[in-house]
Amino acid sequence: GLVGEATNTDIDSSFANADIQATEDYAGGIVGHIEGTASVENGEIKYSSNIINTYSTGTINGKNSVGGLVGYFKNSNISGSYTSSNVTGATETGGLVGYAFSGNIEYSFTFNNTVNSSSGANQSSSFGGFIGYAYGTSAETSGAPVGALNISNSFATTQVLANTGTR
Repeated sequence: GLVGEATNTDIDSSFANADIQATEDYAGGIVGHIEGTASVENGEIKYSSNIINTYSTGTINGKNSVGGLVGYFKNSNISGSYTSSNVTGATETGGLVGYAFSGNIEYSFTFNNTVNSSSGANQSSSFGGFIGYAYGTSAETSGAPVGALNISNSFATTQVLANTGTR
């Protein structure tokens, strides 16, 4: 993708046409792993990493935390962004984000793409047209506030083809 790992970073008005063949975790069309810090300002939780008006196309193949736009997302914001990337992973694989942990996603979407399971997928694997695995909490982690995962005004038109065996 455009960036492998980003901390306290803004990515604005950017594009990537990516063909990624990752053998490890955290693969995304724009960024593999993005993480910000959380702070409280005027009673609201604010996050220091942002992806704004950005999109990706192409093919993203990885192991865990694989997404069309972002592989792993924590304490960050995504706004006005989209992807049509086809995504394949073993677990935590999503059309827009593979693994999302606390932050805000708004006015973002996936379209005309597929999410597929790789040979490493199993019964506990997570796949989704928008997010593969979503987790949010309203608590403190190591003294820093961590908020819920908020998703608004977003959609997915993604075909999910996950073969994880039987339960």
